[in-house]
Amino acid sequence: MQRRHHKAVLIAPRNSYSVKPFGLHLKAFFLCLLGNRAKFQETNIAVNPAMAFRPLSESGGAQLPLLLLIVAAFLSLPLFFNLNSAVASSKSAVPLEATRYSSAKEVVRVIKDDNTTPPHRPANRRSLASVPEISPVISPGIQRPATIRPLLKPTPPDFKRGSTALKEVSFTFDGGSHRGQTQQILHILRQRRIKTTIFLTGQFIEKNPRLVRRMLKDGHEIGNHLMNHPHMTTYSSNGRHRRLPHVDKAFLLRQLYQTADIFTRTTGEKMAPIWRAPYGEVNNEIRGWAYNAGYMHVGWTTDYKRKESMDSLDWVSDPNSRLYRTTAQIKERILGFGKGRHGLSGGVVLMHLGTFRRGEKLASRLGEMIDELHARGYRFVKVSALIKGRKDMAAYLTGADRIEVAKTNMDQSKDRLKTEKAN
Repeated sequence: MQRRHHKAVLIAPRNSYSVKPFGLHLKAFFLCLLGNRAKFQETNIAVNPAMAFRPLSESGGAQLPLLLLIVAAFLSLPLFFNLNSAVASSKSAVPLEATRYSSAKEVVRVIKDDNTTPPHRPANRRSLASVPEISPVISPGIQRPATIRPLLKPTPPDFKRGSTALKEVSFTFDGGSHRGQTQQILHILRQRRIKTTIFLTGQFIEKNPRLVRRMLKDGHEIGNHLMNHPHMTTYSSNGRHRRLPHVDKAFLLRQLYQTADIFTRTTGEKMAPIWRAPYGEVNNEIRGWAYNAGYMHVGWTTDYKRKESMDSLDWVSDPNSRLYRTTAQIKERILGFGKGRHGLSGGVVLMHLGTFRRGEKLASRLGEMIDELHARGYRFVKVSALIKGRKDMAAYLTGADRIEVAKTNMDQSKDRLKTEKAN
């Protein structure tokens, strides 16, 4: 009787995710390895002569490399299935539409407020600041701003200048603890029909409720200057903006919310969602806390390369100080900013309602500066208007503001095209 040789064949499964075909192939492999022909005949594996191999007992080990290859493939299967499961889970995951940073190493998912969120830019490791997420629980009686915007970029915004393409400028005023020359300043602004932005502390609002209501009646925008004008960094001692030990997230929110609550109780209106740090003492961490609470920080325009600043220095009252400037020098400092470049376009000027200067006050020169800039073709606007004029600031605006900015940009583009065609 002629002896027959049984050939075992491993056929690649049709579905790589199926477990049953793999079990049959594994069974055939071990049957061939052990040379058990009887059991092998009972299997339901198709035979393909081109891929057949004989048991080791009859092939003299000629198929050893093939068997080792199969064993290696078998051992790598757990890694293969884990990889496929990871890919499948990533495809079913919810897309990351908007992010804010709670620390330099952690990114948390947030809910965006509309469907027009701009694309997220890659994070810059150097610019990442610790920006803890704000808890929704606040103290009873303290009003929280109506507009809460998720932080869409790694560095919280610090608005200092509007678009240099527009001849617009904002004369902003800070009100601390006393009113000083407030009435004179408001009178000058009303005469020239100028509406601007004024940052007030809670103490100023409590002491001067009539003046605050007059500001709103004249159409001015009121920003938050914290409750009692506190120091928040070590800048005055070492020139660095390192957070003071007593300043934390709860401290800042208390300052912001108390001021906003006093303003609403005094005027019946809500403050603009902008704030300015007293003494300019702020860093990325502090700005991030405020921004996640609904407030964008507003500084003043500075050109570090040219060593120019729109800080009027009207707060320096000591004539012996190297920073002291007379009112005539302050006027020249402001009007001469940016000569040969963009001038004052998009500029944010820092001035104060109150001052301890004993001599001539800046209010005596305010009208002259405004008239001079009017003659140059400048238009005086609020800070919020400057923010909306910056295309790159759209990521920090609410949905309604983004739509308004988009419409404004479209209108400007159409006007520009008409002008080009006419020429």
